[in-house]
Amino acid sequence: MSEGYYPSIFYATTLNMNDTTALSQECTEIHDNIGQVFKGLDLDKKYIFYRAFEKLPVNDEEVNNYGFSRRGEK
Repeated sequence: MSEGYYPSIFYATTLNMNDTTALSQECTEIHDNIGQVFKGLDLDKKYIFYRAFEKLPVNDEEVNNYGFSRRGEK
């Protein structure tokens, strides 16, 4: 981004990709704990980007996905 670099977290979900409300809630739960999983990732970052995939892509495979951003600074 023009403002700098921000981490991106890609993950597989079992939720329906059309249920963006549930996907957003899941993303918020992941975001609330990301600093415990990846120590300090949520510190000194303006944003963290997340992308939920219906399955992990293999090679150049196209897989349905949906993206979110969350504030990183605490």
